[in-house]
Amino acid sequence: MNGTLIVFEEKPWWIPELQRQFLNEDVRIRSCNRLQNLPEMLSTDSTFPLSQPVVILHLDDQPANCLQFLGQYASRPTWECPILVIASAAYQELELTIRELGATEFLLKPLAGDRLGNWCRRQFRASNHRTSTDKNIPK
Repeated sequence: MNGTLIVFEEKPWWIPELQRQFLNEDVRIRSCNRLQNLPEMLSTDSTFPLSQPVVILHLDDQPANCLQFLGQYASRPTWECPILVIASAAYQELELTIRELGATEFLLKPLAGDRLGNWCRRQFRASNHRTSTDKNIPK
């Protein structure tokens, strides 16, 4: 399994945990501490070559900017990257809005590292399946 995780968080919390979770796997983990850089990191012209990107947003760090990002990018019909939003219980009431804006999953803290790692693996497997299925479909 291979893939790329792009994690938005202001202070490293999830990055080290994900590095432990994917220690022996072909998964690149990229840090993004400014949401405005995220679209560039995901573009095909980026200096970060990506395969199977999955985006993780830590809502508590910049809730308004995360919602704005979801509204500007993830709600587009052409958006294909799965997005996981991790939040504290204080933001639980925003779950439906966040999902409507395009988030694939909304998980509340406390969140175990193995649960997060398993969710990412499921997204990579689903993405790999879609890619291999798409190759078999005549255009």
